[in-house]
Amino acid sequence: TRSARVTIPTRGINLLVHGDTGSGKSWLAGAVVERLHHERHAVCVVDPEGDYQILGRMPGISWEEVRNRASVEQALARFEQDPGACVTLHLSPLTHPKKVRLIETTLDLARGFRQRLGRPHWIVLDEAHYSLHPTGVRETAIGLEHGGFCLVSYKSSWLRPSVLKAI
Repeated sequence: TRSARVTIPTRGINLLVHGDTGSGKSWLAGAVVERLHHERHAVCVVDPEGDYQILGRMPGISWEEVRNRASVEQALARFEQDPGACVTLHLSPLTHPKKVRLIETTLDLARGFRQRLGRPHWIVLDEAHYSLHPTGVRETAIGLEHGGFCLVSYKSSWLRPSVLKAI
């Protein structure tokens, strides 16, 4: 079997990794994170279910369990000191409503960092259907217009139309 090489621009686009449960979506997104980190791109991974914990074992990638705005602010502060920081925010212990609120907070804070510092270059949002559905996070918190998002979902039909349009 021959495998084809796939290239993805490192800036200015949004990706959607979609597939059935257990199909390897998080594995593929994790491989993208590894490659971006290797190339010194600043990456923020929002991990609602704990699928990216293994990334925290890699040199230079932090894995932080976050429970509130202060812990997200502390984790994202790495982007101020390190232009190639890779931060994984673990939210699995939280209830679904708290996850959605904290994802909105994270997107707001990341947008501010991007405006001020130009990083994180990429935001990976696993289980995007949890928070980017029509009644999820505020539209203004998302910030897909500048690219640099990798959304992972097995329910892309739940994503709001503006999100799908930005992919």
